[in-house]
Amino acid sequence: MADVEKDLYILFIWGDVDISLRGPYETEETRTQAAVDFRKEEGDQHGLYRLDVDKGTKPDVFNFGGGEVEPDENEDEGKYCATCDETATYDPLIIICPKCYNPIPSEKVAPK
Repeated sequence: MADVEKDLYILFIWGDVDISLRGPYETEETRTQAAVDFRKEEGDQHGLYRLDVDKGTKPDVFNFGGGEVEPDENEDEGKYCATCDETATYDPLIIICPKCYNPIPSEKVAPK
C-alpha cells in the first residue's frame, strides 16, 4: 500500500483558551522550524501540536463557546472564583476560572 501524501499543519492552542491553525508547510523541517520560532517568540504557555491531513484536505478547527460546554445550573458545584465572582471549574490541584482564566489555589474558592 502506498503512503498517502500529507499536508502538514501546526495547531496552536493559545493558553488553552483559543485555537489557530497554521500551514500547510512544505516539509517537516519547515513546520518544525515554524514551531521553534513560535516558541521563541511566544514562550511555552501555549500548546503546539502537529496536524497531518490527507493532501488537499483543509481542516477547520473551532473553539466551543462557554455556553455550549458549561454545566447546567443544576450541576453547579456551588463554588465561585474569589477573584472575579465567577463559578469555578475544578482541577485536582488548582481551580481555573472560566471568566478570568486565572489559576486559583483551592483555599481561595469559597461557597457562593
